[in-house]
Amino acid sequence: MVLLAIHVAARDGDLVALRRELAKGASPNAPTRHHGLKPLHLLCGWQRGKSAFSTRSSEGKSADNLEERLACFHALVGAGADIHANDNHNAPRCRHPGWHAQWRPLHFAVVMCRVSLVAALIEAGANVNAACAPGAKSGSGLPLALAVGFGASARRRECIALLLRAGAAVNRPDLSLDKAWMNPSLYPILLRAGATFLRAPAHPDPYLAKILKAGGFRGNGFQNYERARRHAINAIFIPKFAHVLPPELVRRVVEFYWLHAPYY
Repeated sequence: MVLLAIHVAARDGDLVALRRELAKGASPNAPTRHHGLKPLHLLCGWQRGKSAFSTRSSEGKSADNLEERLACFHALVGAGADIHANDNHNAPRCRHPGWHAQWRPLHFAVVMCRVSLVAALIEAGANVNAACAPGAKSGSGLPLALAVGFGASARRRECIALLLRAGAAVNRPDLSLDKAWMNPSLYPILLRAGATFLRAPAHPDPYLAKILKAGGFRGNGFQNYERARRHAINAIFIPKFAHVLPPELVRRVVEFYWLHAPYY
């Protein structure tokens, strides 16, 4: 992949080099020769020598200067970078046509678990329901589908929460609770957002089995289950802390924990 100096600066999150290239007149939307990757794509989905796919399991643990990347983002957007720009990875010259055709910066930021960039893109108006090209091997290409399918780290859960708050769809045919079967700790987050299964799981894990027993996924089963569990936890902790905390404060602590517990 032939890169211009501005592409290298964006890929490496090098703010000084990026500002230098912009000052020289480099376009903030300059595409790479074969893949059509813009500086924002490289900033959000690459680091030195690695792409979003070669680092997909890193879950944002790489030695990434995220603060500098965020500053690079604002420098590019301030210079006119298009946050909605698609790459052209499905071009005939591409070695892997269809792999992630017409991804936007948000897709790459989600896969790389770059929470600050996901938040900045959403704040700037990125479409959280933008899909990639039909037939792309990466699946539907919806940002939320990518987030759910690639892991369940704390940073990925943050990305999912950001997408959901911004209006990401949870029950499209290509995105439902079925997609989270390898990452069950994501079930509560998605269920609270109204997600359900397209097909009832044949062998639900213990957590899902409790929800089914409480009424199922399509009715009030999840709400019934959460209400019963909170009541049970309050019944344990309110007497234990009665000498130092009023019951209402204990309930608030339990509620806070409940909303932030990944899986229970």
